[in-house]
Amino acid sequence: MATVFDDLKGQSVFITGGGSGIGAALTEAFLRQGAKVAFCQRSDATAFCDAMETATGNRPLFLPCDISVTDQLQLTLSTAAQVHGPITVLVNNAAAAIYQPTREFPLKRRRITFEVNVHAPADLTQAVLPGMLARGEGWILNVSSASARYELGRPKELPKPPPFIGVYGASKA
Repeated sequence: MATVFDDLKGQSVFITGGGSGIGAALTEAFLRQGAKVAFCQRSDATAFCDAMETATGNRPLFLPCDISVTDQLQLTLSTAAQVHGPITVLVNNAAAAIYQPTREFPLKRRRITFEVNVHAPADLTQAVLPGMLARGEGWILNVSSASARYELGRPKELPKPPPFIGVYGASKA
């Protein structure tokens, strides 16, 4: 059975939040394997792209985007596919990690959290999946969080979670 890491040379990879943290490490790993990487994030990533080109010999395609805005997300994915070809590897990595007590969590922040952590990955998956199925190959990696982990046992046996991760943890689960 083939895995995503068998032959990445020339594969078209799209990563949300690909310029920092886990996303940056994945961008670098895919570039080192010869993949064509496009990534999006809200903040400027020109310096990161320069560093990646120097380190790997390949330059990622940076597409500025707020993935909580559906129209921006669809345009960004479309641009990545136009430049690099059909997406063969999708990495849903970006996250809205807003930590605030649940009882005080405003509706606007809840909506942003769920747009970024739930709806954008679902929208991207639905966008790339038909092509992957038609080609008979493709990989989708969803990066989650330890905040989404559910410990087995009775509630009284569990350690008390911090009072500020409820909405974020629910969205990542």
